[in-house]
Amino acid sequence: MQRDAGRRRWLLAATTLAAGGLATGAWAQAGGEAQLEELVVTAQKRAENVQDVPLSITAVSGRDLEAANVTNFRELTAMVPALRMEGTNNTRNTTVSLRGIGNSGNNPGIEYSVGVFLDGVYLPGLSVLQGDLVDIQAVEVLRGPQGTLYGRNTPVGAINIITREPQAKPEAMVTAGFGNYQQRYAKGYVGGALGEDLSARASFWLRDRDGFARNLATGGRVNDMKGGGARLRTMWTPNDDLKFNLVGHYSIVRSKGGVADAINPTGPGGVATPGFLAETAALGYTFQNFTSGDFVVQADDVTNDKAISYGASLTGEFELPAGHTLTSITAWDVNVGGADPYSADALPQNVAKLIERGEIESFSEELRVSSPTGGFFEYIAGLYLYRQTYDFWSTVTVGPDANRLFPLPAAAGGPQRFREGDQMRSEADLKTRSTALFGTARLNFTDRWRASLGARYVWEKKDGVINHTNSPGTNAAFQALFGPNPIGAVERSEEKFTWLLSTQYDLTPDIMAFASVSTGYKAGGFNARRQAPTAPVQFEPESSIDYQLGLKSQLLDRRLRLNLTLFNMVLSDFQESILNPVTRSGFLTGNAGERRVRGLEGDFAAVVGPNLRFSGGLTYLDAEFTDYTIGPCYAGRTPNGSQPNTCSFNGLTPVSSPKWKFNVAGDYSRQVADDLMFNARLEVQHTSSMLLDAALDPRSRQKAVTLLNGSLSLGAEARGWSGRLWVKNLTDEHYYQRIGGIPLAPMVSTGGTAGAEGFHGYYAEPRTYGLELTYRY
Repeated sequence: MQRDAGRRRWLLAATTLAAGGLATGAWAQAGGEAQLEELVVTAQKRAENVQDVPLSITAVSGRDLEAANVTNFRELTAMVPALRMEGTNNTRNTTVSLRGIGNSGNNPGIEYSVGVFLDGVYLPGLSVLQGDLVDIQAVEVLRGPQGTLYGRNTPVGAINIITREPQAKPEAMVTAGFGNYQQRYAKGYVGGALGEDLSARASFWLRDRDGFARNLATGGRVNDMKGGGARLRTMWTPNDDLKFNLVGHYSIVRSKGGVADAINPTGPGGVATPGFLAETAALGYTFQNFTSGDFVVQADDVTNDKAISYGASLTGEFELPAGHTLTSITAWDVNVGGADPYSADALPQNVAKLIERGEIESFSEELRVSSPTGGFFEYIAGLYLYRQTYDFWSTVTVGPDANRLFPLPAAAGGPQRFREGDQMRSEADLKTRSTALFGTARLNFTDRWRASLGARYVWEKKDGVINHTNSPGTNAAFQALFGPNPIGAVERSEEKFTWLLSTQYDLTPDIMAFASVSTGYKAGGFNARRQAPTAPVQFEPESSIDYQLGLKSQLLDRRLRLNLTLFNMVLSDFQESILNPVTRSGFLTGNAGERRVRGLEGDFAAVVGPNLRFSGGLTYLDAEFTDYTIGPCYAGRTPNGSQPNTCSFNGLTPVSSPKWKFNVAGDYSRQVADDLMFNARLEVQHTSSMLLDAALDPRSRQKAVTLLNGSLSLGAEARGWSGRLWVKNLTDEHYYQRIGGIPLAPMVSTGGTAGAEGFHGYYAEPRTYGLELTYRY
């Protein structure tokens, strides 16, 4: 039963082979017949076949990413149905979710429910995800709590991005392309040996694209993207028992965009009421944006957004006596995001100028010991240390067109308008210190039956200073909406134990059944956005428990792979962010009681013949709030919650939880001449309708969307060149990735003392297409 280090080396070699080569799909020839390649993952901190891992996981090799023309993390959602990534008016507000659950960075005091890891290092900010995925070995999406082996914030799941390791053999690749919206891009890598025991790999990407929406207020285009990045990875193997990987990365993304579109402005609750139109005309503006979904907006300013990410990590692997391995991962990471200004209200008048900046710096150290595999008892044990600082500030300065007559009582001077130049400022300086002990054990009862158990104990401490101040002499209207709140010093400490139990049984050599129950945890924190002095400053931890029953199979002589998982996950004290219902500026975070999501997850891959392959995935969600009676009430909903002016969400479907989501892709390859390969690929992705506002306002419903992507390529592998024509969103579907109430609407007049209402949405990308050429050495 003993498996030696040779098997581990074979698995790692298989991973490398699967990641390289011309991107024509992951199948191989065996005995003259095409078969699916074995996909090796490190989801459990060991290299193993994905079919042997007893959890719900989708793994996508770098080769498949290239074949599908997945250029960035957002496009990965087309291959992983449970995954969703949303953007709004600036990069810091990006949301990554699994099974409809996730948090954005719109409140500096909240952290993510889905942990993202780059080469084993937790990323506290998501700026790096805005760039291109280049020179990737694999992306692993782990669904369900990963609170045992993973370092931070995984109550819903974890995403591992693994870059390619340097090789001694010289290799290089460069791709250059162009497309509509004046898109121009380039990417590539080069690597090889620098000495007998030293090798390196460098990669880069550059991208420049004009905006895909037209702004009626300025006459220009908005929602563009310009950026670039680089990564250097070196590997030193001084002897057979030591290996070091040093990785450094840098990226910067700039955008003049983040401009939302008014949703159904003349419909019920829309912004374009007769009173609004008259008051706006009196300011000298003509509101023209009456049609939704046409990639036309009307905003007086656009977001000038910049996101920078850089960091370094050193991973050392030491082979110890008796087949044990000691692994050390030391990492430093910085995320800087800011917008000066950023667009918030999607209106033509100059209501206010908003500026914000945040910087997250983190240090982490992970030490773990892994036992040899193949015996009755296998284990992993480790220590994790994490330190983080988050410095954030934002300002809102009243513009000349904040024309609402704010209803103040006679004792306060009666109704009055906002005064141009009055300013509010929020500042937060937050620190996190976390220590964890963790371990897993696997018992191999027989060659077919195995069981695992795991545990993690976390000590977490957070502190900092939070203050919300106003410029001197602000008038009563401004004070009523943005009252000062100098909170001062804050501090909290907590401890948490999370655990895992699983068992798996090989029904046949190619079919494995598993069952698991696991728990997850995310620490509590502080509301760092402006709020009323009487509102709670702190929110409590979020925890989860997940039950999975799954089947993994590889059939028809490795020509069909079919994996299915039934799951039932319960989140307690889910940390929800909502737009401040009073000021419509900034997001407040609170614990949203209990919610449950259950359903089915599956993926398949099939080799139909020597030239044709199909693959795809499916997620079915049955999600609802089970105990949340103090939710926010959207405009027009009668309060029925357990506290005044709140609403009960019990029995309602949470935000961003489509009932169905699936994708199917077909790859056809054929040799058309000596050393000339033709490839055609078509993808279909469907997402059923869902609500996109945390208050569950019906106006935020996004209709069901079906997207088609495709490509045609021709390449000569022996000569190293290939070309590809590609298209994404072929039928040019117009839809939104986020919908919510218009911020700052309470500062806009609709006549008398009434403030504006209305909803707005942030567009997903329209149809894009292009041509690219690639050369490999």
